[in-house]
Amino acid sequence: MLLTELNIKTFTGHSIKPYISCISRLSLEVFQEYPYFCDSHLENEIDSLVKYAESEKSIATILFEGSKVVGAATGIPLEEDDEIIQKPFKLHNIDVSKYYHFGEALLLKEYRRRGVGHHFYEIREEHAKKLGFETACFYVKDRHDDDLSRPLDYYPLDDFWRKRGFVHHKELKVWLKWKTFEEKAASEKDCSFWVKKL
Repeated sequence: MLLTELNIKTFTGHSIKPYISCISRLSLEVFQEYPYFCDSHLENEIDSLVKYAESEKSIATILFEGSKVVGAATGIPLEEDDEIIQKPFKLHNIDVSKYYHFGEALLLKEYRRRGVGHHFYEIREEHAKKLGFETACFYVKDRHDDDLSRPLDYYPLDDFWRKRGFVHHKELKVWLKWKTFEEKAASEKDCSFWVKKL
């Protein structure tokens, strides 16, 4: 399927609210995959995403096929995000007010590697720059070379992020809790940030 057959729309601030449930369902599906293997519930996803509908500076770029949401990318000022997300920056005496945090970047498998990711990043970067932010950041689950759960067809995005100007800052590490399908209870997982000067 060509990108021209799809429709990308961008919403900001409170206009994101009608789409929180759709993005949450998409998040549930995508984060079941490696390296997250997240075993969550819709209510939990909605709770974690509602902040985008409450912020005046947030963004949600959504990919539609007809009326179906098949991709989405979000963003919010870092200082408006959860305290645990801000923590690694504050530990390094970094001013979080100058950073714009890119949240979810979600695409169903059949829509990947078609150029949509570039649009997601370009739109969010322009939004952040217009708001006066100097730097964009996002975190990902750290992936380890000896991870036996890594699928053979897994396509890492490190080169994609580097080509877009992001730098991996392993020292900006955050430990987040979620439950995988093999766990009986949530446990901490190591994640780290990628950063780009806008």
